[in-house]
Amino acid sequence: MKGYTVIELKTTGNNPILDKICYISISNFSLELKLRSTYTTWINPEALLTKGMSKFLGVTSSDLLKFPKFSEIFSIIDSY
Repeated sequence: MKGYTVIELKTTGNNPILDKICYISISNFSLELKLRSTYTTWINPEALLTKGMSKFLGVTSSDLLKFPKFSEIFSIIDSY
């Protein structure tokens, strides 16, 4: 199946080495740019959000505790 995949990530801060993913959205499009499927979820990053990132995203570290961990959704993401 040919087409395009767009991935949006949000992280716990601005350090690409230390910070963790806390949101992912994956959208698949056909070659004609028709949306085929989308998967979106917040993720429990098992790390604290920086104050600045918490304010920017509008969520707190406590809010993210109720969402699945990255390891729990990896098989879903891998299928995209």
